Amino acid sequence: MKFCTNCGESIDENAQVCPKCGTPVGGVKTDAQANGTPVQPDFAAGQQPYMGNPAPVYQQQVYAYDPSDHTSEMDAQDIADHKTLAISMYVFSWVGMFLAVIAAKESKYVQFHLTQVLKYSILQVLVGIVTIVLCWTLIVPVVAGIFSIVLFIVRIIGFVNACSGKAKELPVVSAFKFL
Repeated sequence: MKFCTNCGESIDENAQVCPKCGTPVGGVKTDAQANGTPVQPDFAAGQQPYMGNPAPVYQQQVYAYDPSDHTSEMDAQDIADHKTLAISMYVFSWVGMFLAVIAAKESKYVQFHLTQVLKYSILQVLVGIVTIVLCWTLIVPVVAGIFSIVLFIVRIIGFVNACSGKAKELPVVSAFKFL
């Protein structure tokens, strides 16, 4: 009994082509192959051609695209040159933003992080105003305190992104499209 060198399927002794994958048996070319016509194997009803040994689903590579990550749009040299300015905006807030605007107006990386920090700062001011106006209620100051903690965590995420040279939109802040 013969076996296909490509897929390992058992083949009749006088078969010239593997019925499963269409590979010529024994290196002998068929008439159709000699003419340059591709060989179509005869498959039984419901039988599928052999397509190699695919990896199980849990081992297959997954290609994900993150629409909030704009790092690929930035120049690597720009990121390397202005990373400290981006970090200073998250550390020093308004002073850091002022220094970044003066020092690197033309940097896309600094402009991106400036927009993120500005959105963050505006949200923080709005939470403070709402808290002051509605301080006579009990629930609003509690919710504002919780939201302020969330905003602080978002600021830390932005700081880590700036430290690692990434231009990713901040999680809560990206939902507000006012800038």
